[in-house]
Amino acid sequence: MLIRLSKKKDIEAAQRTLQLNIQSSTNQIGSSTVGFRGGNMSVDLYSNGSGEMWSAFEHIRDAKCPRYWNAFGIYDEASLQQQIIVEINIPIKGDTRLVSGYFAKDLQTGAIYLMHTGKVGGGRKGIGKKAFLKFAQTAPTHTTDREGNSHFDYLIGRVDSKQMANRIQRFVQRVKDFKEAARNNGEAFLSGMEESINEVRAYRRESSGRRTGHLNVDLDYISYHGDVVEALKCELEKHQSVGDQISNNILVDLLTTSNDAVTAIFEVKTSLRRQVLYTAIGQILTHSTKFTPATTRYLVIPNGNIADDISNCLNREQISIIRFGVEDDNVTLSDRVPNPFATNARKGKIARV
Repeated sequence: MLIRLSKKKDIEAAQRTLQLNIQSSTNQIGSSTVGFRGGNMSVDLYSNGSGEMWSAFEHIRDAKCPRYWNAFGIYDEASLQQQIIVEINIPIKGDTRLVSGYFAKDLQTGAIYLMHTGKVGGGRKGIGKKAFLKFAQTAPTHTTDREGNSHFDYLIGRVDSKQMANRIQRFVQRVKDFKEAARNNGEAFLSGMEESINEVRAYRRESSGRRTGHLNVDLDYISYHGDVVEALKCELEKHQSVGDQISNNILVDLLTTSNDAVTAIFEVKTSLRRQVLYTAIGQILTHSTKFTPATTRYLVIPNGNIADDISNCLNREQISIIRFGVEDDNVTLSDRVPNPFATNARKGKIARV
């Protein structure tokens, strides 16, 4: 179970770990001007160069919500003023939702994770949390506060991870892409997100009924979910031709169609725990009922062993397995991705373990 930190000393310790981790992974640029809505300010910036993430940290005490100000953007050495893409601000104490960032502790392992509510739209109607989670291809992670209230937010990564700077940079890039898509496509973007927002609401209702015990996912892998989906999508695109499409929704990680007929569905899981695999099999079987028997079903999971009974179930239900690994913060698919657009894609396909 992930519990939100609320005690001042716990938040301070987590913030210190996060800040030192990021600063030790990047170079100190020095004092730079940072622009934001309504003005600008000079702060010490850290970055590994133009095109890379920059970070700045301040302790803001004199405010309605005293907080740790953690600002991020993409560094442009040619610009006299750097632009903030997203702030991951943390309240100094308590668990207020007035700011969008917080720390959460895994009660089983003691690991501390950086979370974000997903509210990155700056107050613009329709460009909020639910639309961003859909755009980022990330299912929300369940946390609880000290009052026992459930929240479903974006898990960025473990604060002491050696790859934390990279995890935040990927989050910053997703926010940047999301804002640019909303700005460039305007009403068309808003309209296209309406169905997805309803799907996120449905996902949240479904998740809120789950047990309150330890999360049955590997939390160190969960922030790679979107990267696995993206790596899989890149492989699928190699097989794509005229009339073929690749898409997703909050319930199905990826699905492929050929001439409007669904040829394959892909479910990505970041853990090999038994309960996670039970859930994956149930999701695949449930979601595939709306498609034809020719639709191929794939489960994408990390490298490692799975129990014989689960393997037998996957073979019986003709659910194929695609493996992935993470090394040096890079996702690699360990198995060749078959052509899902072929009309006989399902024929002879069984799970490989």
